Amino acid sequence: MSVATRRMVFTPTFFCRGWNFSKHIADWPQRLARRVSWPSVPEAWCHELPPPQLLEGVEQFNRGEYFEQHETLEVLWRVETRPVRRLYQGILQIGVAFYHLQRHNYHGVVYMLTRGSAHLEPFAPACQRIDVASLIELAASTLRVVEQLGPTRLDEFPWEPKPSVLVTE
Repeated sequence: MSVATRRMVFTPTFFCRGWNFSKHIADWPQRLARRVSWPSVPEAWCHELPPPQLLEGVEQFNRGEYFEQHETLEVLWRVETRPVRRLYQGILQIGVAFYHLQRHNYHGVVYMLTRGSAHLEPFAPACQRIDVASLIELAASTLRVVEQLGPTRLDEFPWEPKPSVLVTE
């Protein structure tokens, strides 16, 4: 995608002009997968204990404190230098998607669910005690519901059962 096209697609003023982005959403997963392809993830990182900030961010996510979980996990993501940082970024972005859903921001929900899932894929089925596979499925099922509702009916999103990140023992 050219810089000019990216500017048109992702700037708020362009959305205000009535661009119907819902018909272009179908190819987002493929485009994002090309942009966020990562080298294979060494299993050693996934067998490490989760950092305390990760567990705190997950607890915030599970309480529905999506903005707060973003702040907590962003610090962890920025400090981590190894590719496992993409795990933290993926969880963070799924949480941001739910924050956008609370605010009825259709584009933000779709974009963050798609991008967050792409970051999480290399870490499935589980990493650092996080059930990554179930989080990817949560993102996929949420995306299906959001797409069915469309931009004008996000207030009808069924919040039960409450979205949550599962942590294994």
